[in-house]
Amino acid sequence: MILFHILPRSAIKHVLTCWNNLGLTRKFSLVFNSMLALILLIALSSYFSFLYINNAEENIRKSTQIERLVLQMDIGQQKARKLIGSFFLQCQHSSLREAHERYAQPSVREISAVITLSTKLKDLLLHKKEAPLPEISETDLNLYLASAKHFAETAIHAVELVSRKDAPKRGIQAQIRQESVDIAKTLQPYPILRMHYSEIALLYREYLLTRQRPTMQKALNTLEELHTAIMQNNSFLDSKKDFITQHFDNVTPLYRELLDVDSAIAGIINDFTLQETATEPVSTKLIHQSQQETYLATQHIQLTRQIISILILTSTMVAIFAVLSLARLMHASVTHKVLTLAGAAKQYSEGNLTVRIHMDGDDELGYLGKNFNAMAARLNDMVVSLEGMVGKKTADLDTREAFYRQLFDHGSNAIAVYKAVNQGEDFVFLDFNRKGEEIEGLQKEDVIGKKVSTMFPALRKSGLLDVFREVWERGIPVSHPPFYYDDGRIEGWRQNRVYKLPTGEIVTMYDDLTQQKICEQEKEIMEKRLQQAQKMEAIGLLAGGVAHDLNNILTAIVNYPELVLMQISKDSPLYSPVSQIRDSGIRAAAIVADLLTVARGVANKKDTTELNRLIESFFDSLEFRQIQTDHPNISYNKDLEKGLYNITCSTVHVIKCIMNLILNASEAISDTGVVTVHSRSEDIDECQTIKYGLKPGPYVVLGISDTGSGIAAADLDHIFEPFYTKKVMGQKSGTGLGLSIVWNTMLDHCGGVLVHSSSQGTHFDLYFPATSCQLSQTTKSTTLEKLQGNGETILIIDDEPELLVIASQILQELGYKTVSKESGEKAISYLQSHSVDLLLLDMIMDPGMNGRQTYEQILTIHPTQKALLASGFSDNTEVNKILALGASGYIGKPYTIFELGEAISTIFNRKKNGVTA
Repeated sequence: MILFHILPRSAIKHVLTCWNNLGLTRKFSLVFNSMLALILLIALSSYFSFLYINNAEENIRKSTQIERLVLQMDIGQQKARKLIGSFFLQCQHSSLREAHERYAQPSVREISAVITLSTKLKDLLLHKKEAPLPEISETDLNLYLASAKHFAETAIHAVELVSRKDAPKRGIQAQIRQESVDIAKTLQPYPILRMHYSEIALLYREYLLTRQRPTMQKALNTLEELHTAIMQNNSFLDSKKDFITQHFDNVTPLYRELLDVDSAIAGIINDFTLQETATEPVSTKLIHQSQQETYLATQHIQLTRQIISILILTSTMVAIFAVLSLARLMHASVTHKVLTLAGAAKQYSEGNLTVRIHMDGDDELGYLGKNFNAMAARLNDMVVSLEGMVGKKTADLDTREAFYRQLFDHGSNAIAVYKAVNQGEDFVFLDFNRKGEEIEGLQKEDVIGKKVSTMFPALRKSGLLDVFREVWERGIPVSHPPFYYDDGRIEGWRQNRVYKLPTGEIVTMYDDLTQQKICEQEKEIMEKRLQQAQKMEAIGLLAGGVAHDLNNILTAIVNYPELVLMQISKDSPLYSPVSQIRDSGIRAAAIVADLLTVARGVANKKDTTELNRLIESFFDSLEFRQIQTDHPNISYNKDLEKGLYNITCSTVHVIKCIMNLILNASEAISDTGVVTVHSRSEDIDECQTIKYGLKPGPYVVLGISDTGSGIAAADLDHIFEPFYTKKVMGQKSGTGLGLSIVWNTMLDHCGGVLVHSSSQGTHFDLYFPATSCQLSQTTKSTTLEKLQGNGETILIIDDEPELLVIASQILQELGYKTVSKESGEKAISYLQSHSVDLLLLDMIMDPGMNGRQTYEQILTIHPTQKALLASGFSDNTEVNKILALGASGYIGKPYTIFELGEAISTIFNRKKNGVTA
């Protein structure tokens, strides 16, 4: 801006006019080039400064390296000299080999390292750009660099001299010792000569200690005198003289050689001292000069950095000034105009259609401002026209919206509209109609804006969210099959059809199929039960017909042996086989009784009792102990609830159900396991009636569970069918009637059976309707003698002649008078003119009148006639009708003497006590 104060006002105005007339591209080019020039100026300054500093740092590095190498060379040479000196000293006091290993070899390694360092130092000095070392002469420098190599050569020569002198066998001193020993042995007989030779040996030892050359020379002179004396002594033989002369000739050169070697070693030691004296000033100068160069380079770096800092700061200030100036120009010519355009556009967007722009200049922005004004004027005219059209269209849309809203809210299907979120991973409710609120029990306000996965968390399992995503991605409608939804809060059957709107939203129309599915399930259950009932009824009719004929036959098989047993003693050989015939007949009668149980509607005596009492009774029975004996590895437990309701039942059949289920449970366990018998009270409500097939009300439940391998799923639908079994026929179990007896017994008692089985075991629940009746009186046990009659007359009516004979003999044996008639018609004819105390009446007689018809006719003759009904198979409804007419009781065939006597005795005792039937 200072430039604007310096230049004349007319020049400034001309410059601004030219600037305003420039296009935006040229303006930005000028600004960019100016900025680029400033950046290049700063970059070049920094680059050259970096080169200078880098060169100075390189000099510092080299000077430091020279200093380090010189110090390492000095230290290495000092260690080598010290080791060589130690070698010279220790080789005299210890073995040469030990001194060589401990001192000579380490000295050679140290001096080798120094030679390597001198080579590096030489290369470093040769490649130095500046004058290498101006304060040191080239001769001194070469001497210093070669000192290590010279020291190595001298040290190696010194070690060789010492080895030559001190070698254990071939060394000079070793040879001198050997020659001295030989001369001493030769002169042993001559004391005077031996004394002279001892003097020579003492002079030699003194030399070894002092290394004085005169001492060795004196020893040589004495040796020469001794040799002359020996040669002049006539007592020596010539051969002896020659031997001694040879030894003296050997030892004299050795003494002289030892003098030369010691002289050479002394010269080497002196050479070491001279080397150290000559090289120490050079190394000192090298270190001093390297430190001086390092200091000067550091000063240059600091000075350069200061200059660069000033230069960069100055360039930066100039750049800031230039940027501010250019920024002001750009703001005045570009930014201000852009802001003006933006402000006008904002006002225009806010509805101010009269806004206009006043902008100078012929650049792009000025041209844009003029076009904006023209466009605003045209759009203002168009908006006025469109407002009228929009008003009309809005009214039409409001009418249509209201129409579709009525269809949406009052549709017969539930409808929901969703928007995809997270790339279709979830969907958000946008709308929800009234039918949907009714089905789900939710308000529209509760779901709008909420995610589907939040409101219906179990929906992902059904696959419906995947259908949403598929329709959202492909846009093709998809029907989702019915599925059951249950999240613990909302449950029911749903069927969906999913669409995609042109605007991208997802629409689902769905129905609540819960009631329909419940009806279908109930129908399926009832159909299965009807089929099962029809199947069981057909099998029961067949079983009932067979059982009737078998019971008639078994009556003779059971009763004749009993009559025979009453005539013979227990010691008779016939007693045992006859007893076995009777017992076989009784067992066959038990099987026939099972068949009669399968034939539903058979007359059975029912008493009011407690379920727990029946369970305890079975656990105390011989049958249970036999099961325990057959399955010793199984534990039998009881878990009985106290205070149960009473039940009205056929105790024989309930106990047989308990026995059959415990036996089946035991046989389902292959090795060790547990069988548990439970009892409990349970109230069945309306919701459970379909599931359990029971009427609402209180029930007593008998549960039997085991830890066996379970029942196969394919067998569960057939386990209650007669003769259906997976056991081996003909063994202790395996007739296939056990569970059929359970099934039919529960139906006869208006109860039900539930089965649950898995690989961990099977559990049966038997539901008995509870009763408020009091417990029935238990019959006290009696003997056959107490069942004897008092001569009462009994009329026997049966269509089987042999049964008439058997019944007549039994009753006569019990003390009664008997009359037998083989049909109802003959009995009625007989009673026209006679009276009897009791009728023993068969229920099924063919051809002719049956038992009920016969009794009805007899009552017209004798209205108070007592009757005991007997049959191998009789419909329960027929029996109830006769009992309602006044019959006193019912007994099933085959019966034993004891059973028949007890039934008749009960009727006559009741009559004596004034009790009417």
